[in-house]
Amino acid sequence: MENDVVTISPKTYKRKNMQPPVTASADEVSVLLSLAKTSLRQKACKYPDTETGLRDFMEKTESYFDYLDAVNMNAEDGKAILFPDIESWACYCGISRMTLLSYGNRESDFGDFVVRTKDVIGGIKKTLGLRNKISTVLTVFDMCNNHSYANTNQFTINSNTAAEEKTVSILPEADDMLGIL
Repeated sequence: MENDVVTISPKTYKRKNMQPPVTASADEVSVLLSLAKTSLRQKACKYPDTETGLRDFMEKTESYFDYLDAVNMNAEDGKAILFPDIESWACYCGISRMTLLSYGNRESDFGDFVVRTKDVIGGIKKTLGLRNKISTVLTVFDMCNNHSYANTNQFTINSNTAAEEKTVSILPEADDMLGIL
């Protein structure tokens, strides 16, 4: 037994569901940069709160979804490269994210269209997040910032509840306590 060699293998620690870091391929980055360059080359757009403005905006939005679909259909291995997103939608339409969000506050069919489209995008991202196709942290962050969801981890503490008042009223007076001592 003295000459027997015992080999102990090093312990490895593996986190549950740990995946390698996500990296973007050159093709993916190229597609994103192409979208950015196309958007920045066009003059900043304005979509008035009129029937014509709404029609133009709806056509541009449909074109955005067609663009995403075309890019994803041509992706290698059938893996989606682009997902609908509020920022890229605004970029594609030639407006800022804040302008897009302000369009959602219009009290017209225009505002309703923006809100419904945001809901579609939010639904897609939520589904992808629930299926671990995109980061959970990113999903929560995006839902809170772009889709008016609230982080339920926040809470407030209210003081002076009825139970606390009863507890306070049951305590003996200070003079009575001195008599006990």
